[in-house]
Amino acid sequence: MTQTPGHPDLLSSAASQIGAGIIIIDRQFMIHAWNHFMEIHSGKPARDVLGRNLFEAFPELPRAW
Repeated sequence: MTQTPGHPDLLSSAASQIGAGIIIIDRQFMIHAWNHFMEIHSGKPARDVLGRNLFEAFPELPRAW
């Protein structure tokens, strides 16, 4: 899982082994973690979404969420 600094490497290793998408966002919808599954199934590499607002990275998502 690709992530911003400050998250443990063990979490990164475990999350990359899971066959499901993992995304960590904060209350302002900023993306802090993005695993390999998300890269493959969203078509967006972690380098393009980490540190960005979820709705800016994916404008097609409804903000009502």
